[in-house]
Amino acid sequence: MTQRRASVFYALVIAAYVAHFFEEACGGFIAIDRIGGLYVFIAVNLAIFSAAVFILVRITAGKRWALKAGLVFSALMIANGVGHITAALFIGHTIEGIVGHYTGIALIIVGIPAVYFLNDSLRKS
Repeated sequence: MTQRRASVFYALVIAAYVAHFFEEACGGFIAIDRIGGLYVFIAVNLAIFSAAVFILVRITAGKRWALKAGLVFSALMIANGVGHITAALFIGHTIEGIVGHYTGIALIIVGIPAVYFLNDSLRKS
């Protein structure tokens, strides 16, 4: 049951990540130009998304390494959300290029239970 919950919350982290990507891409995230433009930003995020989905498939197959990788990815998404919210609070969300704080909240909300259930599944496996 814990592994099923881990899979569900990890899938929700991926969904929040996709929403976060769209918020950044459509909102004019300031880092897009710094990493080589929109096409590079899309390519990098597509690679990350593909890896995350591959990890999800392996989590559902019960692979221990996938639980660890999902745990790391979920923790990074929590940190990503915290970073965007912190930037919005301290720099100001009205400055152009500071986006991602709305979906950053979602990354934190689904990321915390994902980390909990992935860690619990690791301990039980």
